[in-house]
Amino acid sequence: MNIAPHRGITTDLAADHVTITPSILYFGTPVVVLSTENEDGSFNLAPMSSAWALGQVVVLGLGAEGQTGQNLAARPDLVINLPQPRQWPAIERLAPLTGRDPVPAHKQGAFRFEPDKFEAADL
Repeated sequence: MNIAPHRGITTDLAADHVTITPSILYFGTPVVVLSTENEDGSFNLAPMSSAWALGQVVVLGLGAEGQTGQNLAARPDLVINLPQPRQWPAIERLAPLTGRDPVPAHKQGAFRFEPDKFEAADL
């Protein structure tokens, strides 16, 4: 392997591998879709890529200010859906939607409120 040395990267040409030592390494995970129950009994969908399993525990990385975070604070039940690759268009349709009304300040301009994400995503 012919890699130039760089800060945080060491090379071992004989072993044919590169060892990196960053302070954090997040390489992404497949998207999951969380479904949670809204206060009115309807359901919210949230695509996310910050989910991984550690033994018998699934770790979710999500903000508390979104609809999913609010729902989980009030009702700690959720379903973790693993969409099939052919469902990527529906997941992309979910991406700019939020179940929060009004749209949280940090999401304004990039997201729009949608009360029925199943319909909007054609799921």
